[in-house]
Amino acid sequence: MEAKDTQEIPILFEDGYLLVINKPVGLVSEGTTPSVETWAKQKAESEPSAHRRNAVLMHRLDKPASGILVIAKTVMATKSIQQQMLNNQFGKKYLCIVKGNAGKLKGNVEHFLIKDALSKKSILATKKDKGAKKAVLRIEKAQYDERSKTSLLEISLITGRY
Repeated sequence: MEAKDTQEIPILFEDGYLLVINKPVGLVSEGTTPSVETWAKQKAESEPSAHRRNAVLMHRLDKPASGILVIAKTVMATKSIQQQMLNNQFGKKYLCIVKGNAGKLKGNVEHFLIKDALSKKSILATKKDKGAKKAVLRIEKAQYDERSKTSLLEISLITGRY
């Protein structure tokens, strides 16, 4: 399902401090319009409040991915979540489907990446390559489905690289 506009964004939770949404496939988190970021800022501006509201994406998801995004609505909420991220109290988990039997994969996967600004892609690199940054993720669960010949992986980001 390709998202056509921001009207299709399901709100999972909202209070005076946070907005938690389910970002649909095909919608960018930030930058161009339409995006989750522009939608959230317009939503914040339209809310009546005694306090100045803002909308800060606390993390991003790529355009082809769907999933939960957390948006801070106040400066206090932004600072609190940033502190939780620094203290590794804010986790990011992904579920992905891959072809083949990855049922025995578990543990950390480490590699090095270089961000190519022109193509807006990450390039696999070695530790010695100029500008290479270590990227670490952990495969926590892997289940193989014989019928579809695919595996469902639960992945936690350790470094969260581009």
